[in-house]
Amino acid sequence: MRIHSIRFKVILPIAFLAVILVGLFGFMLLMTKVQNEAIRKQAEHYFEAVSVVLNADRDLYQARIAREKLLHGEGKIEDNLNDFNENAQQVHDRFNKFREYLADEPEIINPFQRFDSLYDKWLAASKTLIQSGQVQIEQSDGLQQLEQQFQSIRDMLNDAGDGLRQHTRDPQVQQQQDLNLYVEAISEVLNADRDIYQARLALLKFINGTGVSSENKQDFEENAAQVLQRFHNYRSYLIREPQLAAPYEKFDLLLANWLKGCRQLMNSTHQQQQQLSSEQKAADVSFADIRQVLDEAGEAIRQHARTAKEEVKKTIDSYQRIAMVIIGIAFIIALLFGYFVPLRLTQNVNDMTQRIREIAEGDGDLTQRINSSAKDELGDLAKEFDGFVEHLRNIILNIQSQSAALGDTTQLMNQVADQAGNITSALVNASDSIVSASSEMSMSNQQMAELAKGTAAESNNSSQLTNEGISVVNQANNAIEALVSDIETAQRSAAELEQSSDAIASVLEVIRKIAEQTNLLALNAAIEAARAGEQGRGFAVVSDEVRVLATRTQASTDEIESMIERLRRSVQQSSQAIHNSRGNADNTVENFSEVIRIFNTLKSSFDDVQGMAEQTAQATEEQFTVANHINQNLVSLKEQTDSVRTMSAQVQQQSNHLSELYQKLSKQVESFRV
Repeated sequence: MRIHSIRFKVILPIAFLAVILVGLFGFMLLMTKVQNEAIRKQAEHYFEAVSVVLNADRDLYQARIAREKLLHGEGKIEDNLNDFNENAQQVHDRFNKFREYLADEPEIINPFQRFDSLYDKWLAASKTLIQSGQVQIEQSDGLQQLEQQFQSIRDMLNDAGDGLRQHTRDPQVQQQQDLNLYVEAISEVLNADRDIYQARLALLKFINGTGVSSENKQDFEENAAQVLQRFHNYRSYLIREPQLAAPYEKFDLLLANWLKGCRQLMNSTHQQQQQLSSEQKAADVSFADIRQVLDEAGEAIRQHARTAKEEVKKTIDSYQRIAMVIIGIAFIIALLFGYFVPLRLTQNVNDMTQRIREIAEGDGDLTQRINSSAKDELGDLAKEFDGFVEHLRNIILNIQSQSAALGDTTQLMNQVADQAGNITSALVNASDSIVSASSEMSMSNQQMAELAKGTAAESNNSSQLTNEGISVVNQANNAIEALVSDIETAQRSAAELEQSSDAIASVLEVIRKIAEQTNLLALNAAIEAARAGEQGRGFAVVSDEVRVLATRTQASTDEIESMIERLRRSVQQSSQAIHNSRGNADNTVENFSEVIRIFNTLKSSFDDVQGMAEQTAQATEEQFTVANHINQNLVSLKEQTDSVRTMSAQVQQQSNHLSELYQKLSKQVESFRV
């Protein structure tokens, strides 16, 4: 593709816009990557770091409570010692895991390098305190019940934290929700877990008389209130996802019951204040130092997560502003390209159009040229047009040189056409006379042939009518014979019907006699039933019904007999009519035989007349055919002469037209300047 091509100039702004769109798509991918990286960092580092440091704080309190139990002899010494060692080790392990999560961000973990020394100091002081003395105190039933309630609350807090951590590991959730809410929610639930351990520690110190009772009671109330408030905060952070907080609806009730029991226990316990030993004070100071480190670490990671979120937001906003500026500049450049490139093309087209118009309207001056300096397709078109004009100029020169010879040839053709026209006119007149005479003779022969054909046709029609008459008479004769046969069949059927009527009459006579006997028997049965009295009443009813049926049968028999008698008379009358019809049919057959003989004689006469008429028509037809052939040849000759005259006139006309065209062509050619 040439760089000066029109296609390149047209595609350039479109390609520029395409580059803008590709850049915009790449920028969107970049922002998505930045957001995903921030989400991943929060999910994999900050979230887990907050969880482990708060769990370490809780484990520290669990170790402290186990130590208090050891000091005051609550529960089994071995179990309490194991709880102390396990929770103390978990504090150290969880803080090391906290460091691993934030290994890429030393600015967060560097301020807490003193943790190891503080941890060792607290662990040594606690072990020294444990070894210094243990007092065996038997737990009350109320304290054991409170321990069970405390464990239920702790299990619910653990489930809430674990459920939220499991929920945040879902990649789909990470792409849809703001993980900062989850960081705050897990912080609240773990802090609530730590606070309930603080409240429990204060309860144990109050019961055991360690420290100032009023301060221990105040610590208990403050931490208990913080537990409730932090769990409410946990719910508020997850208000858009109620399925996470729904399993813990009984938390408030469990906490209220535990607090009620703790307060009753504190109110009923006789307090005896004990002075803290130096080992206890040293252990408490180390405990407070470690707790401060853990609190600072948790707050630092939460603050860093918020700061990272703000930095990501600022970065995305900055990228968006840069993208908007780049897109705006690119669109302005594309608009400029889209305006000036078509404008330049339009100017080139207008210049070429003006030059072509000057050549077309310049009185046939074929010496003018466009002479375009454009390097694109329009320049190529201008050069090709200049070549076409040059070729046209050469053609006009050749036409001018040959138009003179064409003029001489045209004059000679006009003279020849005039002579041919005169000869053709004389030939046409002679042909007209011959054709007229031949037409009259042909008409006479045609009339004779038609007359002979008419005679033959009439004779043929008469013969056909005779044949049709014979056919009709034969059909009538056949019909009469069929009628005679049908009459004989009907006569036999009437005789059989009369015999059947006699048989039916005899059967009816038998039925009448049976009906009379049945009637008599029914009457006798009725008389016997009347004699029988009440036992024969049913039989009397049946006999009455039988007698009624017999009477009806006798009446029906009489009616059928009268009908048969009427049928017999009708059959006799039909037989007599059929006999008379057969006599008439026999007479008709004899008459039809005489008619057939007459029609055969008439047909023979018509055949003779038809043969003579056909011979006359054939002779006349042959004479007409010869005359018609002669007439056709004469007409063809006349048509040829007429065609010659027409062609001669056309030649004359075309010669005149050619002369006019020559004159016009000469004028047009002379108008060009070559």
